[in-house]
Amino acid sequence: RLLSAAHTGEVSAVIAEQMQKLQESEFQNQSMRDAAILLEKQIQILRKQLESQLEDTEMQLAKCLNENNLIVSNLEKNHLDAMQKLHAIMVTKDTEFSSQTNEHLAEVKRKNDEIESLKVKQERLLQQ
Repeated sequence: RLLSAAHTGEVSAVIAEQMQKLQESEFQNQSMRDAAILLEKQIQILRKQLESQLEDTEMQLAKCLNENNLIVSNLEKNHLDAMQKLHAIMVTKDTEFSSQTNEHLAEVKRKNDEIESLKVKQERLLQQ
């Protein structure tokens, strides 16, 4: 282009045009570098925010796990207590039932003995 301009005498105009394009290109490059720097800063800010949110989430999760472990522990303890109470009640009721059954059997035996005694008396009376 300079050779062609040299023939027509427009060398300085061509050089000025090329200088203008070079400046515009440098300006665009600087704008792109500035935009890249801004993006990098935004990425760093977002990374810090995400790391902070992750730490908060991890702490909340740890707190929930501790609370859940405490709840499970309490449920296990309550279950064990309930089973022990149920066993004690069953033993008590079994003892009461056995005692009542023994009393009932003793009463039946006594009545059978009375019946046998009455039969013997009846036999004697009939034999007289």
